[in-house]
Amino acid sequence: MALGKAVLLPGIPAVVDYIRDGETGFLYDVDSEADLADKLRTLLSSEEAVRRVGRAARAASESEFSEAIMADRVAGLLHNIVRNNSTPSSGR
Repeated sequence: MALGKAVLLPGIPAVVDYIRDGETGFLYDVDSEADLADKLRTLLSSEEAVRRVGRAARAASESEFSEAIMADRVAGLLHNIVRNNSTPSSGR
């Protein structure tokens, strides 16, 4: 995505948070060979769709998934975990 390439990935939980099907990449139903074939046909037959999705993928990569943004998200997540799991000090 960061290279401006259209990606084709299975629509599994680890991926769907990062790819918007037909917008920033292509997702196929893992249980459907026909869906995979349709997505492959799109990639092979429409240079315009591939370029459009590649540009959108790069933009999303820069605006949503940069190293700095992802580091901030992880730090925030860890901060929330620590804050929510802290116990009052016992005074020792």
